[in-house]
Amino acid sequence: WNRNDVKAKPATKPVCVVAVVGVSETCTFTNATSGLNENNFGLGYEHTNGNSVYGAGFYNNSESRPSIYVSYAYLPIHLGNFSAGPIADLATGYTLAPVVGMAGVEVQYLVGNAGVNLIMVPSVTVNNAKAIGFAGLQVKFKL
Repeated sequence: WNRNDVKAKPATKPVCVVAVVGVSETCTFTNATSGLNENNFGLGYEHTNGNSVYGAGFYNNSESRPSIYVSYAYLPIHLGNFSAGPIADLATGYTLAPVVGMAGVEVQYLVGNAGVNLIMVPSVTVNNAKAIGFAGLQVKFKL
């Protein structure tokens, strides 16, 4: 094996996220999640370049308010059609702050012209305010 055999992963075509469904942390069975909107449909756009995935879009958030987001995921772990790594996100529309930051883990599965993202963000407490984590599922199709 020599270094010349290693080729850079080519930039891939843009991917359009056509449906975004979020599931709040209801598996805790606490009152902390009661009243939250758990069907967070929206529309977004993704562009993948090597291990980097850039995203932007909008959705109806867990407070039933419109949100706009931008995200960046770095997915260096590859196993067959699966990729995984950290994701960071900035979103508007929450009562906690005008713009909130979120960070977690993304697992991506791609096959042909379609794929899914599973995004998991833990709950955090900042300045005595708790942001409830979530697991979100995005279904996507290449343009």
